[in-house]
Amino acid sequence: MIQQLQAWGAIGADELAGREENITFSMPKELRVRSLL
Repeated sequence: MIQQLQAWGAIGADELAGREENITFSMPKELRVRSLL
């Protein structure tokens, strides 16, 4: 993504302070490993 922004003329990127996020998502049923027991 950074390379594409630079190709469009961006010079640099600055990291901004913000609230930390901690997000989790459950695995879709179709992708879960089935137990063999």
